[in-house]
Amino acid sequence: MICRNSRDEYVQYIDEWSIEPEQFSEEQTKFLFKLNAQLSDIEKEIGSEVARLRKDCQEKLNNPSDWVNDYELECVVTFILNNEDPCFSDEDDNILVDLYGSGKHMGKHKREIWNIADNVNHNKFQRYDHPLKNEHHCWLYYCLYDRTELGWANIFRIGSIWVDVKVEYQTILKVTG
Repeated sequence: MICRNSRDEYVQYIDEWSIEPEQFSEEQTKFLFKLNAQLSDIEKEIGSEVARLRKDCQEKLNNPSDWVNDYELECVVTFILNNEDPCFSDEDDNILVDLYGSGKHMGKHKREIWNIADNVNHNKFQRYDHPLKNEHHCWLYYCLYDRTELGWANIFRIGSIWVDVKVEYQTILKVTG
């Protein structure tokens, strides 16, 4: 998963280091637990959909009468500001951050990392004396807290998650003349 911090220019971000895990309230801890569980479920859905779409795309590539020569398969997970946040605006997208990933090479190349729904514990704190060390973290949750510049304070501001799975069919045609 690649992170692009495509932030909404109208959202005011809280200093990413303003809250440390040792300071989490019980309510904040519950929010993170539920967010991780929801992201884990989203990963399973994305993984199933991407596997189905890859199969369909491969069938197109293997069909000599089909015009498709190649394809791209992209997944974008967008985290949106809670509509009760003081910075939320009905006039804006209210995007906190986007996570991008390619599903085309899922499991084919080591250089193309696709950890969606891999059931691996991606908890970066599991080897340290840390308040979150005993939790199982899915890949999207890990990316959210470790691969973005959001910080915990902005993660607590997430109100919704938008998921796009996109297929682009591609071909190249020679000009005859």
